[in-house]
Amino acid sequence: MSLKPDSIYVLPDGHELVARKGAHGRYLLHDPLRGVAAAPAYFVAQSGELLSWNKKTSWTQSDLRETGKFLLPEIERLVML
Repeated sequence: MSLKPDSIYVLPDGHELVARKGAHGRYLLHDPLRGVAAAPAYFVAQSGELLSWNKKTSWTQSDLRETGKFLLPEIERLVML
């Protein structure tokens, strides 16, 4: 499964995460409730493992389920007055 930028995924525990494309084409998973300035909750390793600050978790990319929702980056949500 390949992730889609700005799409919201859910982990088996019900936690929702936004996929953002990072350096070298790898994905970072952010908590949508913490805002765009917050550090990513998880990094998707090349192996597909979800890492929490370089520590392995029990989840992999294949554990993520698409919700059908997405979150636009903040810069695209700005409205000029």
